Amino acid sequence: MECSGLSHRRMLLFFLFLALFHFGVSEARGEQAKGETAKLVRLQAEDGWILYAGLHLPNKVTSPIAGVVLVSEPGWPDRTMYEPSGSTSIGVGLIERGMAVLAVDPRGHGMSQDPKRFNLFSPQEVEKLRLDVRAAVQFLASQKNVDPERIGVLAIGVGATYAALEASANPAIQALVLISGESGSLSPEALDSIQRRSDLPVLCIAQKARRESVREMAQAYALSKNPNSDMVVGLGYGAPMVSFTPGLMEQVTEWLAHNVKGLGKSTPVTFRSSDGWTLYGTLRIPEGASEGSKAPGVVFVHGAKHDQATYLVLERMGVKRGMATLSFAWRGKGKTALLKENEGKEIYGIDILPQTHAYTKGSIIGDAHLDVKAAIEFLASQKSVDSSRIALVGGTSGAGAATVASIGDSRIKAIVTLSAYPQPDEFKQHLSTHDVALLAVVGADDYGGTVESAKELTEISKSKYSRLIMYETAPHGAEMLVVKPDLEPTIVRWLVERLGLAPQKKLGAEFRLSPPGGLFAANWR
Repeated sequence: MECSGLSHRRMLLFFLFLALFHFGVSEARGEQAKGETAKLVRLQAEDGWILYAGLHLPNKVTSPIAGVVLVSEPGWPDRTMYEPSGSTSIGVGLIERGMAVLAVDPRGHGMSQDPKRFNLFSPQEVEKLRLDVRAAVQFLASQKNVDPERIGVLAIGVGATYAALEASANPAIQALVLISGESGSLSPEALDSIQRRSDLPVLCIAQKARRESVREMAQAYALSKNPNSDMVVGLGYGAPMVSFTPGLMEQVTEWLAHNVKGLGKSTPVTFRSSDGWTLYGTLRIPEGASEGSKAPGVVFVHGAKHDQATYLVLERMGVKRGMATLSFAWRGKGKTALLKENEGKEIYGIDILPQTHAYTKGSIIGDAHLDVKAAIEFLASQKSVDSSRIALVGGTSGAGAATVASIGDSRIKAIVTLSAYPQPDEFKQHLSTHDVALLAVVGADDYGGTVESAKELTEISKSKYSRLIMYETAPHGAEMLVVKPDLEPTIVRWLVERLGLAPQKKLGAEFRLSPPGGLFAANWR
Protein backbone atom coordinates (compact mmCIF):
# COMPACT_ATOMS: atom_id res chain seq x y z
CA MET A 1 0.00 0.00 0.00
CA GLU A 2 2.85 2.35 0.89
CA CYS A 3 4.64 1.44 -2.30
CA SER A 4 1.49 2.12 -4.33
CA GLY A 5 1.08 5.54 -2.68
CA LEU A 6 4.68 6.43 -3.44
CA SER A 7 4.20 5.43 -7.07
CA HIS A 8 1.05 7.54 -7.25
CA ARG A 9 2.84 10.56 -5.85
CA ARG A 10 5.67 10.10 -8.31
CA MET A 11 3.20 10.02 -11.20
CA LEU A 12 1.58 13.23 -9.96
CA LEU A 13 4.95 14.93 -9.73
CA PHE A 14 5.85 13.72 -13.21
CA PHE A 15 2.66 15.14 -14.77
CA LEU A 16 3.12 18.38 -12.84
CA PHE A 17 6.64 18.61 -14.24
CA LEU A 18 5.33 18.15 -17.80
CA ALA A 19 2.63 20.75 -17.23
CA LEU A 20 5.16 23.32 -16.13
CA PHE A 21 7.15 22.75 -19.31
CA HIS A 22 4.01 22.96 -21.42
CA PHE A 23 3.31 26.48 -20.21
CA GLY A 24 6.92 27.42 -20.81
CA VAL A 25 7.87 29.01 -17.48
CA SER A 26 8.58 27.67 -14.04
CA GLU A 27 10.42 28.95 -11.00
CA ALA A 28 14.07 27.92 -10.96
CA ARG A 29 15.11 25.47 -8.31
CA GLY A 30 18.13 25.63 -6.06
CA GLU A 31 19.93 28.50 -4.39
CA GLN A 32 19.68 31.83 -6.20
CA ALA A 33 22.24 34.59 -6.32
CA LYS A 34 21.66 37.34 -3.83
CA GLY A 35 19.18 39.95 -5.06
CA GLU A 36 17.87 38.17 -8.16
CA THR A 37 14.72 36.60 -9.55
CA ALA A 38 15.00 33.42 -11.63
CA LYS A 39 12.72 31.57 -14.02
CA LEU A 40 12.92 28.58 -16.30
CA VAL A 41 11.77 29.80 -19.71
CA ARG A 42 10.81 28.14 -22.97
CA LEU A 43 11.75 29.74 -26.30
CA GLN A 44 11.50 28.69 -29.89
CA ALA A 45 14.07 28.92 -32.69
CA GLU A 46 13.05 29.96 -36.20
CA ASP A 47 12.85 26.34 -37.37
CA GLY A 48 10.55 25.39 -34.49
CA TRP A 49 13.03 23.72 -32.13
CA ILE A 50 12.05 24.28 -28.50
CA LEU A 51 14.84 25.51 -26.22
CA TYR A 52 14.96 25.83 -22.45
CA ALA A 53 16.89 28.45 -20.56
CA GLY A 54 17.27 29.99 -17.14
CA LEU A 55 16.38 33.69 -17.05
CA HIS A 56 17.94 35.64 -14.18
CA LEU A 57 17.23 39.31 -13.48
CA PRO A 58 18.53 41.53 -10.70
CA ASN A 59 15.84 42.69 -8.28
CA LYS A 60 14.61 46.30 -8.21
CA VAL A 61 15.43 47.11 -11.84
CA THR A 62 14.28 50.68 -12.56
CA SER A 63 15.75 51.22 -16.05
CA PRO A 64 16.75 48.98 -18.96
CA ILE A 65 19.87 46.96 -18.10
CA ALA A 66 22.49 45.15 -20.13
CA GLY A 67 22.25 41.38 -20.57
CA VAL A 68 24.40 38.37 -21.40
CA VAL A 69 23.43 35.12 -23.14
CA LEU A 70 25.40 32.12 -21.86
CA VAL A 71 25.30 29.26 -24.37
CA SER A 72 26.38 25.89 -22.99
CA GLU A 73 28.52 23.55 -25.09
CA PRO A 74 26.53 20.74 -26.76
CA GLY A 75 27.50 17.38 -25.32
CA TRP A 76 29.28 18.79 -22.28
CA PRO A 77 28.10 20.56 -19.06
CA ASP A 78 24.62 22.01 -19.44
CA ARG A 79 23.42 25.55 -18.75
CA THR A 80 23.43 25.10 -14.95
CA MET A 81 27.23 25.39 -15.12
CA TYR A 82 26.80 29.13 -15.68
CA GLU A 83 23.62 30.01 -13.84
CA PRO A 84 23.70 32.06 -10.61
CA SER A 85 22.95 29.01 -8.46
CA GLY A 86 26.24 28.91 -6.59
CA SER A 87 29.36 30.84 -5.73
CA THR A 88 31.38 29.47 -8.68
CA SER A 89 29.08 30.60 -11.49
CA ILE A 90 29.79 33.35 -14.04
CA GLY A 91 26.14 34.30 -13.69
CA VAL A 92 26.65 35.36 -10.06
CA GLY A 93 29.17 38.03 -11.01
CA LEU A 94 27.00 39.34 -13.82
CA ILE A 95 23.92 39.59 -11.59
CA GLU A 96 25.94 41.34 -8.90
CA ARG A 97 27.02 43.88 -11.50
CA GLY A 98 23.41 44.61 -12.36
CA MET A 99 23.16 42.62 -15.59
CA ALA A 100 20.53 40.16 -16.82
CA VAL A 101 21.54 36.57 -17.58
CA LEU A 102 19.97 34.02 -19.94
CA ALA A 103 21.67 30.60 -19.66
CA VAL A 104 20.64 28.42 -22.62
CA ASP A 105 20.74 24.72 -23.42
CA PRO A 106 21.11 24.64 -27.25
CA ARG A 107 19.30 22.06 -29.37
CA GLY A 108 20.06 18.41 -28.69
CA HIS A 109 21.58 19.22 -25.31
CA GLY A 110 20.53 19.38 -21.67
CA MET A 111 16.82 20.16 -21.30
CA SER A 112 16.58 20.96 -25.05
CA GLN A 113 17.31 17.41 -26.30
CA ASP A 114 13.94 16.58 -27.82
CA PRO A 115 13.42 15.34 -30.47
CA LYS A 116 17.09 14.42 -31.08
CA ARG A 117 20.36 14.33 -29.18
CA PHE A 118 23.25 16.46 -30.42
CA ASN A 119 25.63 13.52 -30.94
CA LEU A 120 23.26 12.23 -33.65
CA PHE A 121 23.17 15.52 -35.59
CA SER A 122 24.28 15.71 -39.20
CA PRO A 123 26.65 18.55 -40.19
CA GLN A 124 23.66 20.42 -41.64
CA GLU A 125 21.78 20.07 -38.34
CA VAL A 126 24.79 21.32 -36.37
CA GLU A 127 24.80 24.52 -38.44
CA LYS A 128 21.37 25.37 -37.06
CA LEU A 129 22.97 26.15 -33.69
CA ARG A 130 23.16 29.68 -35.06
CA LEU A 131 19.36 29.81 -34.89
CA ASP A 132 19.57 28.99 -31.18
CA VAL A 133 21.95 31.89 -30.55
CA ARG A 134 19.62 34.18 -32.49
CA ALA A 135 16.55 33.01 -30.59
CA ALA A 136 18.29 33.47 -27.24
CA VAL A 137 19.48 36.99 -28.08
CA GLN A 138 16.04 37.99 -29.35
CA PHE A 139 14.36 36.54 -26.26
CA LEU A 140 16.66 38.36 -23.82
CA ALA A 141 16.43 41.61 -25.79
CA SER A 142 12.60 41.39 -25.68
CA GLN A 143 12.45 41.38 -21.88
CA LYS A 144 10.83 44.48 -20.41
CA ASN A 145 13.80 45.54 -18.28
CA VAL A 146 16.60 44.61 -20.70
CA ASP A 147 18.29 47.08 -23.06
CA PRO A 148 18.04 45.48 -26.54
CA GLU A 149 21.17 47.32 -27.68
CA ARG A 150 23.43 45.99 -24.91
CA ILE A 151 23.64 42.21 -25.25
CA GLY A 152 26.75 40.07 -24.85
CA VAL A 153 27.16 36.38 -25.74
CA LEU A 154 29.40 33.72 -24.19
CA ALA A 155 29.68 30.49 -26.19
CA ILE A 156 31.84 27.38 -25.96
CA GLY A 157 33.26 24.85 -28.38
CA VAL A 158 31.30 24.32 -31.57
CA GLY A 159 28.79 26.92 -30.36
CA ALA A 160 31.50 29.59 -30.54
CA THR A 161 31.49 29.40 -34.33
CA TYR A 162 27.77 30.02 -34.55
CA ALA A 163 27.85 32.78 -31.95
CA ALA A 164 30.50 34.56 -34.03
CA LEU A 165 28.54 34.07 -37.24
CA GLU A 166 25.34 35.39 -35.67
CA ALA A 167 27.20 38.38 -34.23
CA SER A 168 28.40 39.30 -37.71
CA ALA A 169 24.83 40.10 -38.73
CA ASN A 170 23.18 40.97 -35.41
CA PRO A 171 23.93 44.52 -34.14
CA ALA A 172 22.31 43.71 -30.78
CA ILE A 173 25.37 41.59 -29.91
CA GLN A 174 27.93 44.02 -28.52
CA ALA A 175 30.57 41.65 -27.12
CA LEU A 176 31.62 38.01 -27.51
CA VAL A 177 33.37 35.62 -25.14
CA LEU A 178 34.54 32.55 -27.08
CA ILE A 179 35.82 29.56 -25.11
CA SER A 180 37.66 26.80 -26.94
CA GLY A 181 36.01 23.40 -26.64
CA GLU A 182 37.33 19.86 -26.76
CA SER A 183 36.98 19.48 -30.53
CA GLY A 184 37.87 22.92 -31.80
CA SER A 185 35.67 25.97 -32.07
CA LEU A 186 36.05 28.44 -34.88
CA SER A 187 35.44 27.86 -38.57
CA PRO A 188 37.13 30.00 -41.25
CA GLU A 189 33.79 31.76 -41.76
CA ALA A 190 33.62 32.60 -38.06
CA LEU A 191 37.15 34.01 -38.13
CA ASP A 192 36.23 36.12 -41.14
CA SER A 193 33.16 37.50 -39.35
CA ILE A 194 35.30 38.51 -36.35
CA GLN A 195 37.67 40.35 -38.65
CA ARG A 196 34.89 42.19 -40.50
CA ARG A 197 33.05 43.53 -37.45
CA SER A 198 35.56 46.01 -36.04
CA ASP A 199 33.10 47.43 -33.50
CA LEU A 200 32.77 44.06 -31.72
CA PRO A 201 35.18 43.28 -28.85
CA VAL A 202 36.02 39.57 -28.51
CA LEU A 203 37.52 37.76 -25.52
CA CYS A 204 39.19 34.52 -26.68
CA ILE A 205 39.83 31.80 -24.07
CA ALA A 206 42.07 28.89 -25.10
CA GLN A 207 43.07 25.59 -23.50
CA LYS A 208 46.68 25.66 -22.38
CA ALA A 209 47.01 21.89 -22.75
CA ARG A 210 46.02 21.99 -26.44
CA ARG A 211 48.35 24.01 -28.65
CA GLU A 212 45.85 23.86 -31.50
CA SER A 213 43.34 25.60 -29.23
CA VAL A 214 45.89 28.31 -28.44
CA ARG A 215 46.69 28.77 -32.13
CA GLU A 216 43.01 28.97 -33.06
CA MET A 217 42.10 31.53 -30.41
CA ALA A 218 45.28 33.52 -31.04
CA GLN A 219 44.25 33.77 -34.69
CA ALA A 220 40.80 35.05 -33.72
CA TYR A 221 42.36 37.60 -31.37
CA ALA A 222 44.84 38.71 -34.03
CA LEU A 223 42.10 39.13 -36.63
CA SER A 224 39.88 41.25 -34.37
CA LYS A 225 40.32 44.95 -35.04
CA ASN A 226 38.65 46.07 -31.82
CA PRO A 227 41.04 47.55 -29.22
CA ASN A 228 39.01 45.99 -26.39
CA SER A 229 39.52 42.44 -27.67
CA ASP A 230 41.75 40.18 -25.59
CA MET A 231 42.96 36.62 -25.08
CA VAL A 232 43.40 34.31 -22.08
CA VAL A 233 44.95 30.85 -21.82
CA GLY A 234 43.48 28.73 -19.02
CA LEU A 235 43.54 25.30 -17.39
CA GLY A 236 41.23 22.45 -18.36
CA TYR A 237 38.88 22.52 -21.33
CA GLY A 238 35.58 24.14 -22.20
CA ALA A 239 33.35 25.36 -19.40
CA PRO A 240 35.44 23.94 -16.53
CA MET A 241 38.30 26.32 -17.47
CA VAL A 242 36.30 29.10 -15.86
CA SER A 243 36.37 27.29 -12.52
CA PHE A 244 39.78 25.59 -12.76
CA THR A 245 41.79 28.68 -13.71
CA PRO A 246 42.44 31.02 -10.75
CA GLY A 247 40.90 34.43 -11.26
CA LEU A 248 39.46 33.68 -14.70
CA MET A 249 35.81 33.84 -13.63
CA GLU A 250 36.24 37.31 -12.15
CA GLN A 251 38.11 38.53 -15.22
CA VAL A 252 35.42 37.24 -17.61
CA THR A 253 32.64 38.94 -15.64
CA GLU A 254 34.63 42.18 -15.42
CA TRP A 255 35.34 42.09 -19.15
CA LEU A 256 31.67 41.55 -19.98
CA ALA A 257 30.57 44.30 -17.60
CA HIS A 258 33.08 46.70 -19.13
CA ASN A 259 32.20 45.93 -22.74
CA VAL A 260 28.42 45.43 -22.48
CA LYS A 261 27.11 47.29 -19.44
CA GLY A 262 29.79 49.93 -19.97
CA LEU A 263 28.18 50.98 -23.28
CA GLY A 264 25.63 53.01 -21.30
CA LYS A 265 22.25 54.09 -22.63
CA SER A 266 21.95 54.80 -26.36
CA THR A 267 19.09 56.96 -27.67
CA PRO A 268 18.26 58.22 -31.19
CA VAL A 269 17.64 61.96 -31.04
CA THR A 270 16.81 64.94 -33.22
CA PHE A 271 17.63 68.61 -32.65
CA ARG A 272 17.48 71.81 -34.73
CA SER A 273 20.12 74.15 -36.07
CA SER A 274 19.68 77.91 -35.81
CA ASP A 275 18.85 78.13 -39.53
CA GLY A 276 16.12 75.48 -39.50
CA TRP A 277 17.69 72.09 -40.23
CA THR A 278 16.44 69.16 -38.17
CA LEU A 279 19.46 66.97 -37.42
CA TYR A 280 19.45 63.25 -36.63
CA GLY A 281 21.89 61.80 -34.11
CA THR A 282 22.65 59.21 -31.45
CA LEU A 283 23.12 60.20 -27.80
CA ARG A 284 25.05 57.86 -25.50
CA ILE A 285 25.05 58.39 -21.74
CA PRO A 286 27.56 56.34 -19.69
CA GLU A 287 26.45 54.00 -16.92
CA GLY A 288 26.08 55.84 -13.63
CA ALA A 289 25.93 59.35 -15.08
CA SER A 290 23.15 61.44 -13.51
CA GLU A 291 22.28 64.98 -12.52
CA GLY A 292 24.26 64.40 -9.34
CA SER A 293 27.24 62.80 -11.10
CA LYS A 294 27.61 64.47 -14.46
CA ALA A 295 29.76 63.17 -17.30
CA PRO A 296 31.84 65.27 -19.70
CA GLY A 297 30.61 65.24 -23.29
CA VAL A 298 32.09 64.66 -26.74
CA VAL A 299 30.54 65.69 -30.07
CA PHE A 300 31.67 63.65 -33.09
CA VAL A 301 31.58 65.35 -36.50
CA HIS A 302 31.96 63.23 -39.64
CA GLY A 303 33.60 64.41 -42.84
CA ALA A 304 32.04 65.26 -46.20
CA LYS A 305 32.55 61.75 -47.60
CA HIS A 306 31.39 59.91 -44.46
CA ASP A 307 28.32 59.57 -42.26
CA GLN A 308 27.24 59.36 -38.63
CA ALA A 309 28.64 55.83 -38.16
CA THR A 310 32.22 56.95 -38.84
CA TYR A 311 33.23 57.08 -35.18
CA LEU A 312 31.15 54.18 -33.83
CA VAL A 313 34.06 52.32 -32.21
CA LEU A 314 35.56 55.53 -30.85
CA GLU A 315 32.20 56.57 -29.40
CA ARG A 316 31.76 53.27 -27.59
CA MET A 317 35.28 53.44 -26.23
CA GLY A 318 34.59 56.93 -24.93
CA VAL A 319 31.33 55.92 -23.25
CA LYS A 320 33.09 53.02 -21.51
CA ARG A 321 35.53 55.55 -20.09
CA GLY A 322 32.76 57.77 -18.74
CA MET A 323 32.07 60.24 -21.56
CA ALA A 324 28.63 61.16 -22.87
CA THR A 325 28.78 61.19 -26.66
CA LEU A 326 26.73 62.65 -29.48
CA SER A 327 27.24 61.68 -33.12
CA PHE A 328 25.00 63.11 -35.83
CA ALA A 329 24.53 63.45 -39.57
CA TRP A 330 24.96 67.05 -40.66
CA ARG A 331 22.80 68.85 -43.21
CA GLY A 332 22.03 66.97 -46.37
CA LYS A 333 23.80 63.80 -45.14
CA GLY A 334 22.66 60.35 -43.97
CA LYS A 335 19.46 60.10 -41.94
CA THR A 336 19.27 63.87 -41.58
CA ALA A 337 18.65 64.16 -45.32
CA LEU A 338 15.77 61.66 -45.02
CA LEU A 339 13.89 63.32 -42.16
CA LYS A 340 10.42 64.50 -43.07
CA GLU A 341 11.12 67.87 -41.49
CA ASN A 342 13.87 68.44 -44.10
CA GLU A 343 11.77 67.65 -47.18
CA GLY A 344 12.48 70.12 -49.95
CA LYS A 345 15.92 70.98 -48.60
CA GLU A 346 19.19 70.21 -50.31
CA ILE A 347 20.88 66.80 -50.35
CA TYR A 348 24.64 66.52 -50.27
CA GLY A 349 26.09 65.47 -53.61
CA ILE A 350 22.92 66.47 -55.52
CA ASP A 351 21.90 69.97 -54.48
CA ILE A 352 24.74 70.62 -52.03
CA LEU A 353 27.96 70.51 -54.00
CA PRO A 354 31.15 69.28 -52.34
CA GLN A 355 33.43 72.05 -51.09
CA THR A 356 37.08 71.94 -50.14
CA HIS A 357 36.46 73.29 -46.66
CA ALA A 358 33.42 72.97 -44.40
CA TYR A 359 33.63 76.65 -43.42
CA THR A 360 33.66 78.04 -46.99
CA LYS A 361 31.59 81.21 -46.86
CA GLY A 362 28.54 81.43 -49.04
CA SER A 363 27.95 77.69 -49.42
CA ILE A 364 25.29 75.58 -47.75
CA ILE A 365 27.87 73.00 -46.69
CA GLY A 366 29.84 75.95 -45.32
CA ASP A 367 27.09 76.40 -42.73
CA ALA A 368 27.74 72.94 -41.30
CA HIS A 369 29.39 74.66 -38.34
CA LEU A 370 25.86 75.74 -37.34
CA ASP A 371 24.99 72.06 -37.08
CA VAL A 372 27.97 71.50 -34.79
CA LYS A 373 26.89 74.46 -32.66
CA ALA A 374 23.42 72.93 -32.37
CA ALA A 375 24.95 69.58 -31.39
CA ILE A 376 27.03 71.26 -28.69
CA GLU A 377 23.96 73.00 -27.30
CA PHE A 378 21.93 69.80 -27.33
CA LEU A 379 24.61 67.73 -25.59
CA ALA A 380 25.31 70.45 -23.02
CA SER A 381 21.60 70.67 -22.19
CA GLN A 382 21.39 67.05 -20.99
CA LYS A 383 20.92 66.82 -17.21
CA SER A 384 23.58 64.13 -16.84
CA VAL A 385 26.20 66.03 -18.88
CA ASP A 386 28.69 68.55 -17.49
CA SER A 387 28.26 71.48 -19.89
CA SER A 388 31.60 72.97 -18.78
CA ARG A 389 33.57 69.98 -20.11
CA ILE A 390 32.86 69.43 -23.80
CA ALA A 391 35.22 68.07 -26.48
CA LEU A 392 34.91 67.93 -30.27
CA VAL A 393 36.23 65.26 -32.65
CA GLY A 394 36.16 65.93 -36.39
CA GLY A 395 37.72 64.68 -39.61
CA THR A 396 38.58 66.56 -42.82
CA SER A 397 35.67 68.92 -43.61
CA GLY A 398 34.01 67.96 -40.33
CA ALA A 399 37.12 69.11 -38.49
CA GLY A 400 36.69 72.53 -40.09
CA ALA A 401 33.05 72.70 -39.03
CA ALA A 402 34.06 71.71 -35.48
CA THR A 403 36.86 74.23 -35.13
CA VAL A 404 34.73 77.12 -36.40
CA ALA A 405 31.88 76.11 -34.07
CA SER A 406 34.29 76.23 -31.11
CA ILE A 407 35.30 79.87 -31.59
CA GLY A 408 34.36 81.87 -28.51
CA ASP A 409 32.79 78.89 -26.70
CA SER A 410 34.45 78.47 -23.31
CA ARG A 411 32.71 75.11 -22.77
CA ILE A 412 34.95 73.49 -25.38
CA LYS A 413 38.00 72.18 -23.52
CA ALA A 414 39.52 69.90 -26.19
CA ILE A 415 39.44 69.35 -29.95
CA VAL A 416 40.67 66.35 -31.96
CA THR A 417 41.21 66.87 -35.69
CA LEU A 418 41.93 64.22 -38.32
CA SER A 419 43.45 65.68 -41.51
CA ALA A 420 42.07 69.16 -40.86
CA TYR A 421 42.37 71.53 -43.80
CA PRO A 422 43.92 75.02 -43.34
CA GLN A 423 41.90 76.96 -40.78
CA PRO A 424 40.48 80.51 -40.89
CA ASP A 425 42.27 83.30 -39.02
CA GLU A 426 39.40 83.54 -36.52
CA PHE A 427 40.09 80.03 -35.25
CA LYS A 428 43.84 80.56 -35.16
CA GLN A 429 43.28 83.64 -33.02
CA HIS A 430 40.97 81.70 -30.71
CA LEU A 431 43.41 78.80 -30.37
CA SER A 432 46.36 81.06 -29.57
CA THR A 433 44.51 83.06 -26.90
CA HIS A 434 42.27 80.50 -25.19
CA ASP A 435 43.20 77.44 -23.14
CA VAL A 436 41.67 74.82 -25.42
CA ALA A 437 43.80 71.72 -26.05
CA LEU A 438 44.24 70.46 -29.60
CA LEU A 439 45.20 66.95 -30.75
CA ALA A 440 46.01 67.18 -34.47
CA VAL A 441 46.43 63.87 -36.32
CA VAL A 442 47.73 63.63 -39.87
CA GLY A 443 49.87 61.52 -42.17
CA ALA A 444 53.09 63.08 -43.45
CA ASP A 445 52.01 62.11 -46.98
CA ASP A 446 48.54 63.72 -46.68
CA TYR A 447 47.31 66.39 -49.09
CA GLY A 448 45.28 69.61 -49.21
CA GLY A 449 47.52 71.55 -46.83
CA THR A 450 46.60 69.30 -43.92
CA VAL A 451 50.21 68.62 -42.87
CA GLU A 452 51.18 72.28 -42.73
CA SER A 453 47.91 73.12 -40.96
CA ALA A 454 48.44 70.49 -38.25
CA LYS A 455 51.97 71.73 -37.56
CA GLU A 456 50.92 75.37 -37.43
CA LEU A 457 47.94 74.84 -35.14
CA THR A 458 49.88 72.85 -32.54
CA GLU A 459 52.68 75.42 -32.59
CA ILE A 460 50.42 78.43 -32.00
CA SER A 461 48.15 76.73 -29.46
CA LYS A 462 48.16 78.33 -26.01
CA SER A 463 47.47 75.03 -24.26
CA LYS A 464 50.48 73.08 -22.98
CA TYR A 465 48.51 69.90 -23.60
CA SER A 466 48.20 70.34 -27.38
CA ARG A 467 49.84 67.55 -29.36
CA LEU A 468 50.69 66.64 -32.94
CA ILE A 469 50.53 63.01 -34.10
CA MET A 470 52.10 62.62 -37.52
CA TYR A 471 52.36 59.19 -39.08
CA GLU A 472 55.03 58.62 -41.70
CA THR A 473 52.27 57.39 -43.98
CA ALA A 474 48.53 57.26 -43.34
CA PRO A 475 45.19 57.52 -45.16
CA HIS A 476 43.20 60.72 -45.26
CA GLY A 477 40.94 61.65 -42.34
CA ALA A 478 38.88 59.04 -40.49
CA GLU A 479 40.35 56.21 -42.56
CA MET A 480 43.35 56.48 -40.23
CA LEU A 481 41.21 54.94 -37.48
CA VAL A 482 40.90 51.74 -39.52
CA VAL A 483 44.56 51.16 -40.38
CA LYS A 484 46.22 52.59 -37.25
CA PRO A 485 45.12 50.33 -34.34
CA ASP A 486 46.89 52.53 -31.79
CA LEU A 487 45.05 55.69 -32.77
CA GLU A 488 41.63 55.18 -31.18
CA PRO A 489 43.03 54.19 -27.75
CA THR A 490 45.42 57.16 -27.96
CA ILE A 491 42.60 59.59 -28.69
CA VAL A 492 40.50 58.20 -25.83
CA ARG A 493 43.38 58.41 -23.34
CA TRP A 494 44.05 62.02 -24.39
CA LEU A 495 40.39 62.94 -23.99
CA VAL A 496 40.24 61.23 -20.59
CA GLU A 497 43.09 63.43 -19.38
CA ARG A 498 41.76 66.64 -20.92
CA LEU A 499 38.23 66.11 -19.58
CA GLY A 500 39.36 65.26 -16.07
CA LEU A 501 38.23 61.65 -15.91
CA ALA A 502 39.78 59.09 -13.57
CA PRO A 503 42.41 56.70 -14.93
CA GLN A 504 41.01 53.36 -16.03
CA LYS A 505 41.01 50.47 -13.60
CA LYS A 506 43.05 47.53 -14.86
CA LEU A 507 40.70 44.66 -15.58
CA GLY A 508 43.15 41.81 -15.87
CA ALA A 509 46.55 40.59 -14.84
CA GLU A 510 49.78 42.02 -16.19
CA PHE A 511 51.38 39.38 -18.40
CA ARG A 512 52.01 36.67 -15.83
CA LEU A 513 51.89 32.93 -15.28
CA SER A 514 50.18 31.88 -12.08
CA PRO A 515 51.50 28.81 -10.23
CA PRO A 516 51.81 26.15 -11.44
CA GLY A 517 50.82 26.31 -15.11
CA GLY A 518 47.94 28.60 -14.33
CA LEU A 519 46.58 31.67 -16.02
CA PHE A 520 48.30 33.68 -18.69
CA ALA A 521 46.34 36.85 -19.38
CA ALA A 522 46.86 40.02 -21.36
CA ASN A 523 46.51 43.34 -19.63
CA TRP A 524 43.02 44.43 -20.63
CA ARG A 525 42.58 48.08 -21.53
